[in-house]
Amino acid sequence: LGAVLDILFSVQPLWLSMPLFALAGCLAATALVIWIAFHTKLQSQRSLVLAGIMISLFCGSMVLLLMVRLKPFELQSAIHWMMGQVGGERAAWWPLPLFALASAALWSIFRHRDMDRLLLGEDVAITLGTQVQKIQKQVVLIVALLCSAAVSVAGLIGFVGLLAPHFALLGGRSHRHALFLPASSLTGALILLIADILARILGGDQELPAGGLIALVGAPLLIFFMIRRLSPGVQND
Repeated sequence: LGAVLDILFSVQPLWLSMPLFALAGCLAATALVIWIAFHTKLQSQRSLVLAGIMISLFCGSMVLLLMVRLKPFELQSAIHWMMGQVGGERAAWWPLPLFALASAALWSIFRHRDMDRLLLGEDVAITLGTQVQKIQKQVVLIVALLCSAAVSVAGLIGFVGLLAPHFALLGGRSHRHALFLPASSLTGALILLIADILARILGGDQELPAGGLIALVGAPLLIFFMIRRLSPGVQND
């Protein structure tokens, strides 16, 4: 939504203003989701998910309405950005996701015990001395920083954050001993790199959107992982 607003208002230069608008939109939406989720009577993961779905649908509707007002060349620019792609003038902004990743990695080193306890359930984590709501808010804010920084530079490229942890789970689920978080990060980077290379090769003169390729492969793979983990006889991590 922030990127489309930037295109609508024609804030120049786009390579500089679009990541800023996208970053601000991501953080604003996340703040609203957190405010709704933690001010309901059911302060749980369910309320967080429901709040996220409502805000996502609202922002999606706003994007569609705003795209009607765009000129043809502006509409093409918006669609091209929303399909997700790396490279181009926005490559100058890559230090922003790098800073977000470094900050998240540093935080996870000091909070790995609390994150492992959360895997056992909120009640168990509270019993072990973890301040659940505080850790949850911090995790959501850090994830929002990571996602908004990545989206502001590369556009909408889905399924990376959903697929990478499933592949990283092959080495174990502990946030410390099995290096789960670094493995997830490296796996996600590898998925995006492979998709970008294939997009450049298969597209020929006109590069295909990397986000579209990942979605084509990511959706069936994610369904496979869900069926595999929920099937009888398969241990549920």
